[in-house]
Amino acid sequence: MRNQTLVCKRYLAPLLGLQMLFASTLAADEGQHRLYTELLREYVDDAGLVNYRKLAEDERLPAYLQQLEQTDPSALSSDDRQAFWYNAYNAFTLQLIADHYPLKSIHELHKSISWKLAVVGGKSIWDADLVTINGKTMSLFDIEKREIWDAFGDARAHFALVCAAKSCPKLRREAYEGYKLDQQLDDQARLFLGNAAKNSYDVEARKASLSQIFNWYKKHFGKNRKKRILYIAQYVPEDVAKSMRANPSSWKIRHLSYDWDLNEQ
Repeated sequence: MRNQTLVCKRYLAPLLGLQMLFASTLAADEGQHRLYTELLREYVDDAGLVNYRKLAEDERLPAYLQQLEQTDPSALSSDDRQAFWYNAYNAFTLQLIADHYPLKSIHELHKSISWKLAVVGGKSIWDADLVTINGKTMSLFDIEKREIWDAFGDARAHFALVCAAKSCPKLRREAYEGYKLDQQLDDQARLFLGNAAKNSYDVEARKASLSQIFNWYKKHFGKNRKKRILYIAQYVPEDVAKSMRANPSSWKIRHLSYDWDLNEQ
């Protein structure tokens, strides 16, 4: 009997180890923001458009925001913290629109008749103290500028943050998660730069028609046009990238008008 017990333990231990590894892999795949992923998969379509009418009726979004509010981001790893702030920006923006729906554009929420004056004068909805994280009140602009750009300096953030406009990058149908963040950000960059309605390329004329994002935040993508072209070349189709890398200085850039209509279904 004793020998039989030893044999069982000998084979059972590796089996238990595999089970524990499988369980931990499942937990990692679910991620820290799985509740948010559930919402995104339910209310965001493949084009990144949102069913705000239905989302406004779902109590899971306020529950997820409460989860964020009770989190101490400083206790997270670097990748988890970066993912946390992307999710916070996008989720609080979704709640902001849901709270005021129906509306045609986020610009209707500024404290000024002119949205351009609101942005310049610090009276835009992005400057309002709408978010409280770990007892600290802040604005969406604070999240974008201080918690994301100043903290990480990753230009791919501009492909991840979505301010509820049609010309924004596509709202991803899953939450950002630290353990796969680099892959997600690269994917967002390729999706955005590969969307002909938002960014297009004429290889023969060597002309790039780019989103206003590359104008508003141009220094984030490189100190000059050549550097910006080489940055873009990382994520565009191969035929375009080949031309850009061969002679980046010959490429011209123009910026497309921005569609601020609501990104709704």
